[in-house]
Amino acid sequence: IMEASDLIPSHNPHTFGKHEKYPKGVQERDYTGDFAEQEKVTMNAQGFIPALAVNTNPDATNGAPIVTPEGVVLGGNSRTMSMQLVYKKHPERAKELREYVKEHAESFGIPRV
Repeated sequence: IMEASDLIPSHNPHTFGKHEKYPKGVQERDYTGDFAEQEKVTMNAQGFIPALAVNTNPDATNGAPIVTPEGVVLGGNSRTMSMQLVYKKHPERAKELREYVKEHAESFGIPRV
């Protein structure tokens, strides 16, 4: 488990500019100019459903982001940006997400705190 703020998605969730620490050539989606993708990130943050990000679903649209030990997001950039927006702009959703993670931690082999 990592803090959302420690993750390095391909783009900044506030400006949708490319993240300066993200490696070139890894993300094929350019959120900078794709307004539909930007809107998806924003809308997903507003109506964030913790169960879509905290689960064992192996598909590309749900589940926890796939990250390197350094925090670089390889898969789930949109989910990551949405979660980062949740923590910055939607405190009520952030509380729901944090509680959901606590409630389901043991199913991922993480002791509940």
